[in-house]
Amino acid sequence: MRHTLMKIGVLLLLKFSASIGIAADKPSEYNLNEGGDIRSAFPFPYESIKNSNISLNKSWDELPEKEKNIVRGYYEKMPAGDEPPFPLEGLMPLYTAFSGAHRKMGIAGDLNLIARIGSDGTVQEVKNYSRLSSQAVSVYAKIVLLTKFKPAKCAGQACVMDFPLHFSFVHN
Repeated sequence: MRHTLMKIGVLLLLKFSASIGIAADKPSEYNLNEGGDIRSAFPFPYESIKNSNISLNKSWDELPEKEKNIVRGYYEKMPAGDEPPFPLEGLMPLYTAFSGAHRKMGIAGDLNLIARIGSDGTVQEVKNYSRLSSQAVSVYAKIVLLTKFKPAKCAGQACVMDFPLHFSFVHN
């Protein structure tokens, strides 16, 4: 099999989903911004991972303020003091796990997921907005469900919030 390259971006779609996981018990404090091209809707550009505007190997606390503001900017009316959820160990563990699953499955296409992150940092629900097979989506959703997140903060308190993910799997 030829070497594969995974491109990372992120998602902004809030319609036509198939849910995987458990239902959230509370609504999110902030919604993701709607409209526009999903490839430019969130902090990660729809380009090679090496061109990401967000450090992949840093936790939220380790991110420079400029990168935190990029992430905050993709939520509706989020004040500077509030924080979105973020993978506890940064984005690289998700990238690594998704890349490994991709090598085994050999699929090509876009994976678009939105994870509902609880106030304790656990993933409560993963919604799929992809056209990949349900089997492939199930594998990726399970990876997300096993990922621990830094919970979102709303007015200084942990709160429920969505976290979008977009991965583009390409064969070279």
